[in-house]
Parts: sequence; C-alpha cells; structure tokens
Amino acid sequence: MSEATAAPGTAELDPFDAERVVGAEGLLGTFNAAGILSAADVHAALRIGRLTGATDELAVLGAAFAVRAPRFGHVFAAIRQLADTVVDEDGRVVELPAETWPDPDEWIAAVAGSPLVGADGPLHIEDDRLYLDRYWRNEQAVADAIVGRVGSGGSAVELSADGGRALDTLLSANVEQNAAAHAALRTGLSVIAGGPGTGKTSTVARMVGVALAHARVDGSPVRIAIGAFTGKAAARLGEAIRQAAEAIDPALAADGTVDVDGALAITPTTLHRLLGSMGSRTRFRHHAGNPLPFDLVIVDEVSMVSLSMLARLLEAMRPDATLVLVGDPDQLAAVEAGTVLGDIMAAADGTPLAEQVTTLQTNYRSDKGISTFAQLIRAGDVDGALAAMVRNPADPTAQAVSLVVPDRPGSWPHGTGTLAGVRGLLEPQVREAMRLGVSGDAEEALRTTMSAQVLCAHRRGVDGVTVWNAAVEGWAMDVPSYQRPEWYAGRPVMVSRNDYDLGVFNGDVGVAVETDGRLRVIIDGRDGAPIERRRLGSVQTVHAMTIHKSQGSEFDDVVVVLPTDPSPIVTRELLYTAVTRARRSVTVVATEDAVRRAISRPVTRASALPDRLRRALG
Repeated sequence: MSEATAAPGTAELDPFDAERVVGAEGLLGTFNAAGILSAADVHAALRIGRLTGATDELAVLGAAFAVRAPRFGHVFAAIRQLADTVVDEDGRVVELPAETWPDPDEWIAAVAGSPLVGADGPLHIEDDRLYLDRYWRNEQAVADAIVGRVGSGGSAVELSADGGRALDTLLSANVEQNAAAHAALRTGLSVIAGGPGTGKTSTVARMVGVALAHARVDGSPVRIAIGAFTGKAAARLGEAIRQAAEAIDPALAADGTVDVDGALAITPTTLHRLLGSMGSRTRFRHHAGNPLPFDLVIVDEVSMVSLSMLARLLEAMRPDATLVLVGDPDQLAAVEAGTVLGDIMAAADGTPLAEQVTTLQTNYRSDKGISTFAQLIRAGDVDGALAAMVRNPADPTAQAVSLVVPDRPGSWPHGTGTLAGVRGLLEPQVREAMRLGVSGDAEEALRTTMSAQVLCAHRRGVDGVTVWNAAVEGWAMDVPSYQRPEWYAGRPVMVSRNDYDLGVFNGDVGVAVETDGRLRVIIDGRDGAPIERRRLGSVQTVHAMTIHKSQGSEFDDVVVVLPTDPSPIVTRELLYTAVTRARRSVTVVATEDAVRRAISRPVTRASALPDRLRRALG
C-alpha cells in the first residue's frame, strides 16, 4: 500500500498523523490505516519479527494484535473473534470488508509455525488465544496459585475455639458476614464479595480484631497486612476500618473477645508499597525468593487489581499464608489487563472454590430504591431500570432515582429547563462550601463539598468533566469564566499524583479553606493540619469527576452524566459503579437511549482464567 493510499473500506488518513506508520505495508499498514493498530503496535511487531527472524506477514500481524490486546484490557487476542469485536483507539466499532481479515485457521497456523512461538518465544498460543508470553505466564501462575489454596489445608493460621465464638458474637446479626469471616480464617484463600454498603469492611474489621486476639501461627500472634490497589482506596479503607472498629462494643474489647487497638494499629497500604516497589510496575522487593512476612493478607477493591499485580502478590506470599480478597465484581474492572475478581467468581460456580467465596447481599447504607435500581442495572433489565426512574423532577432529591433528559441533548448545561432541578441541587451546595471556606470551618466545608457530586463518563466534550466543572462553578459564581480565580475558598480539589511526604494520594479529594488569611486544603480522610495549597503539586477542580475516579468514594446525592452520542466506554459496569456511589439519591442526566445503551453493554474482556480454574478444580 502506498503512503497516500488508504486501505479498502477505510477513510484516507492524514499522512502526518503520529499514529500512522508511513512505512507500514501489507496487512500491518491496512489495520494501522483503519485505526485498529496503533503506531506502537506496528513498531513493536516489526521489532519482534526482526529479533526472532519471523518473516511471515500473518505471524507478524499476530504479534501486533498480541501487543494491542492488553491495552484494551484483554489478556490475549482471540483470533477467531477479532473481526466481530475489534474497536479503534477511540473505542468505536470498526467494520472492514470481510476479505480484509485473514482466514483464522491460516492465521493461527502461521503464528504457531513461526519463531515467535516456542520455549523462549515472545508469544504463546492456545487454540485461537494469542498471548504475549508474560501474560500467559501470569494467567497460568494465578490459576496454579489459586488451585493450590483451595480446600481446608494450606493455611497456617489457627483460630481457637474462643475465636470462633468471638466471631459468632460479633457477627451474630448477619449470617453472611459470619460465614465470610469464618471462611477467611479457615482456608488459604477466601473471597468476600458484595456491593457497596453490604458490610464488607465491617466484616474485615471484626475479623482482624478477632484474629489478633485469638489466632496463632506456630504459637505466635498472627501478623496481618491490609492492602488496596490505590493510595486513595487504602486511605479510605483505613478510615472505614477505624469507624467499624470503634463501633464495636467496648465491653467486648475489655474482656478480650476482640483486639480493637490492634486492628486500629494496622495501616492499610497500596499493593505496590506492600510488595516493595523498586521503581517500576513489575519489579518488587518481595517475591518467591523473598516472601512477605505476613500470615494474613487482606486486599480490598480487588476489582481494580490487574492480572499482573495479582500474579506478583500471589508469588510473594508464603504457601501457608492466608489471602482474603474483598471487592465488588460488578464494578469497573482494572485499567490494565484482566478481570480477576469476576474471573474467580465465575470459576467458583460448580467447583470446590465456591466454598471459599461468600457474597454479601444485604445493603445497610444506600436508600432501598438505589440498591434496587443498582440490581436492575446489574441484571441488564433495561425496561425495569427505566421504569424505576422519575422523569425530570423539580427536586432530584425527593426520590431515590430520577432521569433528567436535557432540553438540548449534547449542548452546554445551562441549568435551565429540565436541568433547573440539577442546578437547584448543586448551586446551593457550592455556595455554602464557599461560605464555610471563607469562615475557615474546614470540617463543615469538606462535609458540604462531599455531600453531592457530578460523575461523568468522559473527561472532555459537552457531557464531560471539563464542561460540567465550568458550568457548576459558573452557576455559583455568576461571573464569566475569565473573571473566576483558579483558587478560592470552598474550591473542591482532587489530588492527581501521590505525595507520600504529605500523605496524599492520587484520587484524594479535599477543599480549600481560609486559615490565618491564607488558603489551605483539607483532605478527606487525612489526619493532620490543612496543607498549604502551594505544596500540592498537582490538583484539579472537582465539582465534577469521572466515574472511574469516583471508585471507593461515597456521596449523599450523585448526578450521573452520560454522553448523548454512543460511546463504548459507557457500559453496564460504569453506570452501576456511578449509581452505587450514592447514599440518598441518584439523578441520571441523559437520554433514554443513552441509558438503554449503557445497561445493554456489559464489559467483555478476553481472559481464560475461569477456564483454567474450572479444568483444574473439576
């Protein structure tokens, strides 16, 4: 294909486009011009071909798709399904003429017979599953480690009879939580699954307190670590555990039933810090040759954990240590490749692993209407979900779930017409936060800021975070954007980079307040004095935030903004995650078609972990 000629069935692209590889010929050039393969995919495949001596065009094309797969969350490229499922870099479905795609059998044979596949080759192929070798090894390692932890053996943690009775006492009101805690302290691996508000964290707090008081490993007190994928999640987990532990009857702590002080002394940390990151995402101080010293490791928000990270964690654990995975399998999956929590849950059905998985069902936090709506979304019940929503209410908080259809979908949110109720919810909150910020009332300013939140699927565009931030700020200030200061009392901010010296993490939310004539920022969940604003290196205004950034957070009222135009990132899991951030009310700003598309589009990622586990467990 010449430099200026587009592939059949594709639009002609700008030859100066940075994503176009001008020298790419044949099938690599065709799929690059179509926007399916990025420049990085093409260059990586060509380099791999040169290093291995692979010259077959189909084999090199396979390498490009194997490189591409993890970028879209897939563990491998499913060759037989690519023609029907592939999307471009913006997530749009790409329809190419059928003759553009190689014959799957010929393609598989070409890859299998090439130098790319072999004992030391960079690719691995099973049936039509084409992996980068490291992802195949990670998937196999996770499967082997989980299988080795199935059953009653494998755990060195010994819970005394008094400990069992202590769990029964502390968790007598909930059979599910009691079963989850007993399973976690009986086996080498357990899963505590459930939606927000089902008591996962309170179960963990009580379980940890009992384990510290009554569990032993070779006669010594049990050593416990608690981790989460992000710093924000770890900090929120620590605060939630503190609240749950302090809610335990003091008499039970006094008589030794539970060690509350010991539970409070454990500081949750990120998995990277737990494993001892050595400056990269793949190299850690703790590994099979230098395992973690802990007897019990608890990981929260496991839906955010990638396949690679779980592989490194399992590798770094002693064979007799206990691992407890906690999370909601229906929330958004990891940014990187894999859906490990969902895969484990899927593999548990009908196998011995089911005895080590407990799903908490009862919601203790959200309005019943919200939890019912969330279950309709999770079940893919489009008609039921739409029927549960009140249309265009004057007061969005007067009911649990409402749908606001903008008068002019896809245009700037002026806060008039059907959006007047949304403005009536958000504008007073922002003004009150500004008033409290000026007065220096940091705690009330933070509480007010965290009471209602706009959550958007996109960052950019008229339905995105940037526009909604500007719109809400404009409603409250009532001045043109060029007259608004960047910093002001009551400004809600989100940290976008970890700063371990300050104790703030990517995703932490706070508010600016005036103290001694200067603006400082108080961070939600962080102990200590407010931080001088100039010391915060990277923050952004968050009258609105992306749904991805909201994971792990809770608000009284949530406004969910879905794009008018079809978008492949707007999925069932995305909407479910947004809705379950709310305690009191959810207002979805979207057309009915946008809601239908979201609920009808579940996330699909290529992973063979469930198959591997089922085969091994029988």
